[in-house]
Amino acid sequence: MRFSVGDSHLVKIKKQKSMILASHNSMSYLEPYHKWLRPLRFMARCQSASLKLQHDMGVKLFDIRISYDKAGNPHFRHGLMRYKGNVLAVLAYLDAIGADVRLLLEDSRVNAQHEMAFYDDCLRWTRDYPNIQRVF
Repeated sequence: MRFSVGDSHLVKIKKQKSMILASHNSMSYLEPYHKWLRPLRFMARCQSASLKLQHDMGVKLFDIRISYDKAGNPHFRHGLMRYKGNVLAVLAYLDAIGADVRLLLEDSRVNAQHEMAFYDDCLRWTRDYPNIQRVF
């Protein structure tokens, strides 16, 4: 079942015989990292509501897509669009509200080094943010 609240598209999913709201590409409301991609923002944007507003509208599961820059730092991504934002600050916020989180490695340049960094980060984030209900 799919429905819309304002500009934010929300999806109902099953969770232990009940339904919860989830947002797809939860961080795509952020500004693109590269100025030259701003005109194409509409093609990668799934959310226009901030993370807090998504939560205030009832979202309980957040879809966070991670990629890595050349220095190995994590950042938000949807397809070719990289977004401004601090991954650790977002995880701290999601931990504070006890959200469910779906983490995905989304990178067209995926290699073994990125996969290992993502794996290690997921283990560390699960330990560092214990109130996040579920990391998929």
